[in-house]
This record gives sequence, structure tokens and C-alpha cells, in this order.
Amino acid sequence: MLHVAADLRRGRRDSIVTPRQKAQRREYYRKRRASITPEQRDARRGYQREYARKRRAGMTPEQLVAYNAHQREHQRKRRASMTPEELDAQKARQRKYERNWRATRTSSQLDARRKNQREYYRRRRATMTPEQRDAQKAYQRGYYRKWRANRRPDAGSGVRARRRER
Repeated sequence: MLHVAADLRRGRRDSIVTPRQKAQRREYYRKRRASITPEQRDARRGYQREYARKRRAGMTPEQLVAYNAHQREHQRKRRASMTPEELDAQKARQRKYERNWRATRTSSQLDARRKNQREYYRRRRATMTPEQRDAQKAYQRGYYRKWRANRRPDAGSGVRARRRER
């Protein structure tokens, strides 16, 4: 109880922020972000990334698991509060980011990522109920049916393309 009183004396109250204060803070930071140059923004993001990397590096495995779970929960809530348009925009940004990321990786790095993804999905499938597995299979079937239908006709596999050349 002593530390709570000390926090209150210093003017801090745990997570009691009024909507008006939130709006003021949002407006302040919106103006501040608008006034900085792209170089300043990039430098700040670099500092933030480095700080977060060092903080994670100093964590115990248990702390890291808890931190990752907290981040996942935060992102889940954030996605749940988005409009369908915002969600589509975020997915498009993520696809673009992943496409650029893959374009700058070596084949061994891409192989390592594929191996990691296979292991992740294998573990995930192992914990699914039969109903969840059936739902996922149905979704994948529909997804790939649409994907094949929307694929460019000249974008066949490499084998077909080589046969056409002959």
C-alpha cells in the first residue's frame, strides 16, 4: 500500500485516464508527428526498435513467453476493434511488407522460415479439435479454389511454361 500512496503523491494514478485526456494526448502527438521530418521519424523508429530488441534480449524465457502472449492479445483486441476497411488495409500492408521481406532474403533464410512455419502449423494442428480441423480444411479448399480461378492464365507452373517454349 505504501508504493500506491507514493505513486499518488507523485501525481501518477494507475491507468485512470479520462476520455478528454486521451483526446488531448492523441491530438498533441498527431500534431507532433506531423511536424517531424521523415529522417527524424526513421531515426526515432530505429531507436525504438533497438530499445525493444535490448529489452527482449534481457528477458528470461518465461518473461519472453508472457511478453509475447501480451503482444498477441493486444493485437487481437486491436484487430477486433477495426472496421472491415481498416482490416483490409492492414492486411494489404502486411502482404506488401512480407513480399518485400521475402525479396531481400537469401534462399537459406527462406528455407529456414518455411521450416519454422511448417513446424508452427504442425503444432497448431495438433492442438485443434476435429471440428476446427474440418473448418480449416473447408476454408483452405475454398481459398485455393478462388486462388486458382483468379490466377493469370499465363502464370502456370515452371514445367508448363518450359513445355510451351518447346
